[in-house]
Amino acid sequence: MNKREIIENKLLGEKLVRIRHRSGLDIYVLNKEFTEYTAFFGTRYGSCDSTLTDSNGHTSTVPAGIAHFLEHKMFESPDGEDVSAGFAALGADANAYTSADTTVYLFTCTERFYEALELLIKMVTTPYFTPENVKKEKGIISEEIRMCRDSVSDALHYLLMGAMYGEHPAAVPIAGTVDSISKITPSLLYACYNSYYRSSNMVMSVCGRIDPDEVERVVDRALPGKETPKVIFDRHKDTIECARKRAEREMEVSIPVFRIGIKYPEGDFPAACQVLSEILFGECEELYCSLYEKGLLSENYSYGYACRRTAPYFAAGGDSDDPEAVFEAFCEYAGRLRERGVSAEALERARRVMYADALKSLDSAEAAESIFDSAILGMEPLGRAEEFLAVTIEDVNALAGRVLSPERFAMSVVYPKAAENKKSVKKI
Repeated sequence: MNKREIIENKLLGEKLVRIRHRSGLDIYVLNKEFTEYTAFFGTRYGSCDSTLTDSNGHTSTVPAGIAHFLEHKMFESPDGEDVSAGFAALGADANAYTSADTTVYLFTCTERFYEALELLIKMVTTPYFTPENVKKEKGIISEEIRMCRDSVSDALHYLLMGAMYGEHPAAVPIAGTVDSISKITPSLLYACYNSYYRSSNMVMSVCGRIDPDEVERVVDRALPGKETPKVIFDRHKDTIECARKRAEREMEVSIPVFRIGIKYPEGDFPAACQVLSEILFGECEELYCSLYEKGLLSENYSYGYACRRTAPYFAAGGDSDDPEAVFEAFCEYAGRLRERGVSAEALERARRVMYADALKSLDSAEAAESIFDSAILGMEPLGRAEEFLAVTIEDVNALAGRVLSPERFAMSVVYPKAAENKKSVKKI
């Protein structure tokens, strides 16, 4: 029997219907007067879930990139047709992505929403793998992997993850390598699908002018009535310390590009993490303003806290003629925050930024993504804004004291290929 509850946030003036489907699937319905409908349907399974456990309790390692490979293959139906064409016929735009800890399928449309939703569920619950279609996909994904080798942002990210997490699967590209995907077989794909694509391991969120009763009827038709067993995830052994302090590479860039990371292996996701990230790296905060005024940073700058089930981290990066000076300034600033604590003014600015972002995320059809992201991590889907306001200076200072220690810091740098343009490297 399905169970239903109303989740209401009076401060935000938002109301959400949560349906606990008899199959174990959690469904979130946000009824908003938007012109567009959005649906997200995904599983807690990503590139870092690198093992399988059989019925006898034996655990084996699977090839890197198999979660991403599986995502690609779900768009092919048993009749050999690309399901994307079916969505297009309904006027829907479908897509999918794989991250370190999730695989997500989604679509947007302006009409025929329930038909598109039924097609989405059918696609995700109908695996179809043959030697022929797997072989064909290997060629497609191998080419994708080769193309990504020239991506500066990918290089920075995986260099940094390798520096922080060493041999952890987080340091391996989500798509895997040409060698690793060559080992993928239909039987392995079915094994991974059956292990991780269980209704109890999945979340659906939908947003728009939507009737929860009709959503429930669609899901009832498409999913089995019996609840699926829970997934037991492999917990990768890790340490607080980074594997190494830096990683670098030369590529076709005009000036050095860098990313600074703070390893955070605890695996919980307090709102204080995102508030601390804003205080550390925000564009209204001391570190960024000082570096920008000195000409050490350009406007090509980004930062944030990667909130995820495995290998979470803080990071910031951009262009700089002297990434070493940026790293030294960061280490000095982080040390001061750790020793002296954050100011009340910085805390209030950061809380307001995060609160505004949380409000904005619910004010468009993309709210389905915000709700999905919270739910897939076990967070309260409408509670994030209030959580940011509730963060205290004691919360942030306690977190800073634990996280802002030098052994957790690492940096990746991509330098210009021409030797004469490369800055001298200081050992850190």
